[in-house]
Amino acid sequence: MNNKWGKMKKGLIIVSVLFVFVFAFYKLMNREKDLELSKIDTSKIPKQVVNISENLSGKKKKIASGVEPHKAINELNSIILAVNGHDQVSAQAKKLDERAKALMKEIGKNHPAYPTLQIYSALANIIPSLEGILWEAGGVVVQSEFLYYGIIGALTDIAYANYMYSKPVDAFLEYLVRPTKTSKRMKSASDIQDLLITKFIPLIEKVKLPEMESILKKYPSWNGFTFQYDRAIVSGGIDFTSEQTIHQSFAAESDRYATFTRAYLASALGYAKNMLGFMYLFCAYDLESLP
Repeated sequence: MNNKWGKMKKGLIIVSVLFVFVFAFYKLMNREKDLELSKIDTSKIPKQVVNISENLSGKKKKIASGVEPHKAINELNSIILAVNGHDQVSAQAKKLDERAKALMKEIGKNHPAYPTLQIYSALANIIPSLEGILWEAGGVVVQSEFLYYGIIGALTDIAYANYMYSKPVDAFLEYLVRPTKTSKRMKSASDIQDLLITKFIPLIEKVKLPEMESILKKYPSWNGFTFQYDRAIVSGGIDFTSEQTIHQSFAAESDRYATFTRAYLASALGYAKNMLGFMYLFCAYDLESLP
C-alpha cells in the first residue's frame, strides 16, 4: 500500500509541474471572462482608446511622439495573429519583442501605451524557452503508466477544446510538444528539477516578477493604464470581419474587445508567484528516493 501511494504521490507532483505552464496560460487567456469588466462595442473602439489616452494625460492633446496607443497595440496584435503554425512561433515571438521594444524607445516612458508595450515584450521573450518542453519531459513520463495515463488524458482534454482556440494559441500548444533539433529527453525527475532551478526559477524570480511589480508600482490606480484587449488573439479562430461567421459563432462581434486594466496584471502577478512557489516546493523534494 505504501509503495502504491509513493508512486501516486511522485506521479501527481510531476504531472502537476508539467502542466502548470499550460494551466497558467489558459487561466490568463480567460481571465477577462471571470472579471467581466466591460463589453466593448467595436464600432466605438477607436474613439474609446483615444479617450483613454486623453484621460491618462489629464487633457486632450496629441501624443508628442506621434504614435497613437491603439495603433501601436494593433500593430503588435497583427504580428501575433499572423502565426498559423508551430514553426512560426519563435520567429514571430522575436519579431513581437523587437517591435515592442522599438516602439517603447520611440514613444518614451511617459506615453500611455508604454506599460502595455512592456507587457507584450515580457510575454514575447519568454516564449522561446518553452519550445518542446513537454516533449523533453516525456522521457520521464514514459517510465510510469500512471504518469503516462495522466499526461495523455490532459493532452486529450486540451485537444478536445481546440475549436475554442485561435490559430496562434493552437500553434503555441503544438509548440510546447514539438521537439527541436537540439531537444533532449529528460530521464528522471531530477532532470526536471535541474531545468526549473537553472532556467525557469531565475527567469521568473529575477526578471518577470520585477517587471510586473515595477509596472504596478508606477501605476497604482486601478485605471493607471488601460488598453483594448483583442479576444481574437486567443479565442475561437473567428473571422470577426465576416458577417456570416459572426452570426453563426458563439461569440458576438461586440464581445471581441475587452478593457485590460491594472487588475489583470495584478492577477497575472499572483499566478506567477503561485507558480514560483510551486516550483520551489517541487524542487525541495528528492523525488528519486520515492518508491
